[in-house]
Amino acid sequence: MARFEREGYEEWARLYSRRAKYRPIGERLLALRFLPGGRFAIVEEDFRVGNIVVPRGFVTDGASVPLPFRATLARYGPWTESAVVHDFLCRHGAVSRRAADRIFLDLLRRARVNFFQRARLYLGVRIGACVPWARPGLPRIRRRA
Repeated sequence: MARFEREGYEEWARLYSRRAKYRPIGERLLALRFLPGGRFAIVEEDFRVGNIVVPRGFVTDGASVPLPFRATLARYGPWTESAVVHDFLCRHGAVSRRAADRIFLDLLRRARVNFFQRARLYLGVRIGACVPWARPGLPRIRRRA
């Protein structure tokens, strides 16, 4: 388990935000509380990015990092805010998968995630976006008719 998963995302984000290169994408820092086991987290406060609002109580698994990239990319990092918004868009179904992936890429750029990490993360979502939300216990939210 990565250091920031053990100590809490908030502590990691506080330390990381001191770096001049990093830029938060939301109106305020994303507040997460990890569930037992450390894989899933709950959004503790509404998180707003432009006109997208990830509601309090939304469950996320952070970045779904493909197996070949797990040695160099953690589930939580400077891309966490972008990954949570992407998870919300995929689960909510308000936009197409392709649109959710493009929004994810744009948010990664805004957060100033470096090109190589951004490319691997984007490749990962293009290959398997939204698959984790098909698991039992995490139902996909359907669009209203």
